[in-house]
Amino acid sequence: MDAANYRLLLRQALRPIEDIENACCLMDLIPQSLFNESVKSVTEFIESDYKGESYALYKFKDKYFYIRTSFGSCSGCDEWADASFEKHTNTIDRIIDGIEPFDNIWEIPMNDYVHPTWKNMIIDILDEDNTLDKFHKHQSKIWGE
Repeated sequence: MDAANYRLLLRQALRPIEDIENACCLMDLIPQSLFNESVKSVTEFIESDYKGESYALYKFKDKYFYIRTSFGSCSGCDEWADASFEKHTNTIDRIIDGIEPFDNIWEIPMNDYVHPTWKNMIIDILDEDNTLDKFHKHQSKIWGE
């Protein structure tokens, strides 16, 4: 299945916008609040600060994907705060449009694991799954190391 068709299926698994709005006053909870129970959460992380990034790793239709959003404590630094229904819809569309599915967690490029805590959480999952060596080999191949 190509990425475009995968994203179409993900759109069918979105919770209603009103439910997402009720669950989130800032972008910090968006990655964890988008989908219904058909999309399995593997792990998630939110920086404990007034401004930062939020992450979630999912499995859906035998593929993995992740979402990373930036948030802030005010409408000037957080695109969700005080935004309209239309802007919320556009934000969700942009997030879904940016999703790239991977057959394996270890195929997700390492540069996508920016925050050290998030990176360590993913490494722990790979280690538990006995795929950490595959991850390192794949990353070396991607980056020519």
